[in-house]
Amino acid sequence: MSNRDGIYKRKDQKGFSISYTDQSGKRRRKKVHVRTVAEAEKLRAGAMARVETGKILGVIPPSDDLFEEVTQKYLAHQQVHLTPKEYERTEGIMRIHLMPRFAGRKFADIQRIELEQYVIDRVQERANPHTILKEVNKIKRLWSLAVSWKVVPINITHKLETPPLPEDRVRFLEPAQLPKLLEHCPEWLRPIVVFAISTGLRRGEVLRVRYMDINRERTRVYLPKVKNRKPRGVPLNKTAQLALEAAWDPKAKPTDRLFPGISLNQVSVEFKRARVRAGIEDFRFHDNRHTYASWLVMSGVSIRVVSELLGHSSVNQTMKYAHLSTEHVENEASRIDNVFMPELVKDETKLLEEGKEEK
Repeated sequence: MSNRDGIYKRKDQKGFSISYTDQSGKRRRKKVHVRTVAEAEKLRAGAMARVETGKILGVIPPSDDLFEEVTQKYLAHQQVHLTPKEYERTEGIMRIHLMPRFAGRKFADIQRIELEQYVIDRVQERANPHTILKEVNKIKRLWSLAVSWKVVPINITHKLETPPLPEDRVRFLEPAQLPKLLEHCPEWLRPIVVFAISTGLRRGEVLRVRYMDINRERTRVYLPKVKNRKPRGVPLNKTAQLALEAAWDPKAKPTDRLFPGISLNQVSVEFKRARVRAGIEDFRFHDNRHTYASWLVMSGVSIRVVSELLGHSSVNQTMKYAHLSTEHVENEASRIDNVFMPELVKDETKLLEEGKEEK
């Protein structure tokens, strides 16, 4: 090819290519189907004029990056900011669902209607609404980063709708059911169940607890890595301390886990078998966390305190337990009786006496 001030003659002899630098500083080359250099120069001049206008208006042109190129950059970025489990989920969403649909296409060519159709397809596939919400949140984050990387000028995922979520499930054990459940648990599983139900820790959090995370003097367990990536301390009540003593190994190293050599799947499988043998229906291991929260609320503990104990990032996540505090709220509301009842009783007695005199 010969270079004529940003104009190139194509090898196929069917036209020219123009080359210029856009307003973001990126070198662009574009095929133009014209027969003369003059026509090519005219098209290049128009492109350069648009570049100058874009600089004045602050408009960034879309890049030619392919969807898979942007996705790989996104995954590399997220791997630093997510827990291994969350990154694995993110990578799976990109690889299983989005790559087959958009691979080979320019990222900037993908339209909002295509993303809306993706959500519709996932609904028709009967994917869980919570799963679809997570996938859409990943898509929104991908486009947000693409904007910051100047791959696209705008975020087309703004207010991308997802199917309504079902009502939050709150399932908890009655106090008398716990001994029966434990009776049917394998011996190794009993302290795990008691520790979970008395601390509100998630299954993964329980199995990740190390000896160095436990302060027996202050009766607290410290969680350096939790779901929302914020460390927190959880108080150990007497029930939790009993589970702790049952699992404690005096020969263990500080870095050893309290419940070593036990996988998440082992806990789930054996727990399900135990609750079936105990005759308890519709109860998962995670419901031990619901049981902890539910009985705290029913015992009069405020929603805000329960939210802190559970490690929720927002008290709104804990409001699903609020209906359980009805009796506690009624007891608090009855305090107004102490203010008005004495006067009302006194006035009513006076009125009754006056009525007797009239008779």
